[in-house]
Amino acid sequence: QNQLQALLALVPDVDDETQRRALLCERVREKLCEGARSFTSQLVDHLLSLQAKSAYCIESSDGSDNKFATGEASFELSYASLSDFHNGLEGLIGTPSVHFMVAMEEEHTR
Repeated sequence: QNQLQALLALVPDVDDETQRRALLCERVREKLCEGARSFTSQLVDHLLSLQAKSAYCIESSDGSDNKFATGEASFELSYASLSDFHNGLEGLIGTPSVHFMVAMEEEHTR
């Protein structure tokens, strides 16, 4: 309700509708600019903080501080290539049969 009162306080007490509209537009524009400046300032602060954290992560990404690395025993698991991943199940087992019921019967009775 306080926000509504603050917004209604922007409406000028002028009888002429054209003048009231022009004054209200100017007041709303000023409030929006104030809000945009405040938002921009906060956004810049957050972006600079994010950049600093990102730079730290990039600098320390040599694996020396990885909590899961155990010296010479650290390794990376892999199963297949990236193209195998993108090919999906069709790449591994083939396309489904258009004769669904026959294929299902063969699959379950072999």
